[in-house]
Amino acid sequence: MTTNRKSKKALMPSTAAPNKVVADIPPKSDLPVIAAAIAALRQLNRLLRTTEAAFYLTEGRGVPIVAGELANLRVSGGGPAFRKVGRYPVYTIAALDAYADQRIGPEQTSTSSRAA
Repeated sequence: MTTNRKSKKALMPSTAAPNKVVADIPPKSDLPVIAAAIAALRQLNRLLRTTEAAFYLTEGRGVPIVAGELANLRVSGGGPAFRKVGRYPVYTIAALDAYADQRIGPEQTSTSSRAA
């Protein structure tokens, strides 16, 4: 007896769209495009989703962070302030800038000097 069952893979549409990203994040090797994307994010001054916020902090402010770390910081605390739009956490540029300023240490003139 044979069954006429389709596999789960066969049931999936062949043109399944990947998770939609709100902003087009350029590849890391294209610096002029990255600079333009950061400038556009600052100029629009809109709420950023987690992936966009991680991109902004890493490429725009020099604070290396990934989206997963932002998610962990939302649970444990210590991350940038966020709001929720429905079920999605969003960040303001001002909150991300404040968080970056907090994570970046003070200027030093020597590696042996201690921060005041």
